[in-house]
Amino acid sequence: AALKAKELAALAEQERIAFTKHSPLRRISAPDLKNAIAINGQKNQLVNLQIKAPYSIQTNSTNKQINERMKASRYFQRGEYASSIKSLNIALSATPNNSSLYLERGQAKELAGDQRSAILDYNKAIQLNPNDQGAYLARASSLEKQGEKFLALDDYNKAIKISPLNQTARLKRGALLSEFGDKQKAITDFSIIIQDNPGHLPALYARANLREDSGYQQDAISDLN
Repeated sequence: AALKAKELAALAEQERIAFTKHSPLRRISAPDLKNAIAINGQKNQLVNLQIKAPYSIQTNSTNKQINERMKASRYFQRGEYASSIKSLNIALSATPNNSSLYLERGQAKELAGDQRSAILDYNKAIQLNPNDQGAYLARASSLEKQGEKFLALDDYNKAIKISPLNQTARLKRGALLSEFGDKQKAITDFSIIIQDNPGHLPALYARANLREDSGYQQDAISDLN
């Protein structure tokens, strides 16, 4: 049987969590560093080149940021989000114009349950780096949790505009479009995912669900086979 709306939302959330596992907080020690950076669609610079200071001061600030960022990553992976946030606060005091740090702190705040503060950090990350698809995706997630689904949809649109093959953004947008009753556009999003990744089960199940609801029983069955 095709999955229903609640199950589809759960699958979309699982896809977002999978994306989060490749977040900047987890990239530092990840063996698949290159792939993780590609997923986030951003250059994770450990040295903030915007600092205008003598070399020795700049080096000290950079070292401080790196050390605290690594500590934050370890805390994050252990689920110690409050400690992760504290380390990121220190890192930001050393390099206050680093967009990735705001994104990382926002993710820690989101998982700690502080959606409003997380959104403020995502706003700052986007202000500093408007082409960071990961920041739009992260903000959309927090907005959804706040019940701001139309604003979330707008952020998914922006993430897809930056990276048209962002499967997480298309899956989440498709789920929202389906919820809003725009089944054809939702099917298009799921189909684009499947075209790029034929074995993407959440997209296959989601499309089958919509095809069944639209009366295309055989097409739905083909998606599930």
